[in-house]
Amino acid sequence: MAFKSLASAVSVLLGTATRTRRRPSAAMAARTFREITHNRHEDTWIETAQGFSLRARQT
Repeated sequence: MAFKSLASAVSVLLGTATRTRRRPSAAMAARTFREITHNRHEDTWIETAQGFSLRARQT
């Protein structure tokens, strides 16, 4: 979590122009980054393999 927070803070500094009005705070960027990279959004490799297998059989 510390790495994601720091990476988000750095990306806010480097990735937005200094005159940009819609610049997110470092805290908001860190929360958003942690949310979108959370493990609950990942499929397990078994589910992914089964999905590929089912699609291959249908074609």
